[in-house]
Amino acid sequence: MTSTPFVPAEWERRLRRVEDELAIGKLVARYGPAVDAADADAAAELWTEDGSHDVEGWFMNGRDEVRAMVRSAEHRGLVERGCTHFLGPVATVIEATAPRWCASRC
Repeated sequence: MTSTPFVPAEWERRLRRVEDELAIGKLVARYGPAVDAADADAAAELWTEDGSHDVEGWFMNGRDEVRAMVRSAEHRGLVERGCTHFLGPVATVIEATAPRWCASRC
């Protein structure tokens, strides 16, 4: 087995990437429980003010629209019927522009 030479800047870059991927995974894992509990504020806080969310033709731009989706009669109906999110392994690709994180089944 060959050893990798210790280059502080390279190790710091690699560590930062791992930390970023873990943080993204934790953020993604908070979405399902928030929307399944119809907690509009918790769900909305997962987005930046200018973040967008596109799910099954429902496009939301910003926290207020995510909050409105969670509070909507359509979403509340899904929750009442037992619709839930199942999170599979998070495959974070930092360079990707539109990763797909989880799916819901009703």
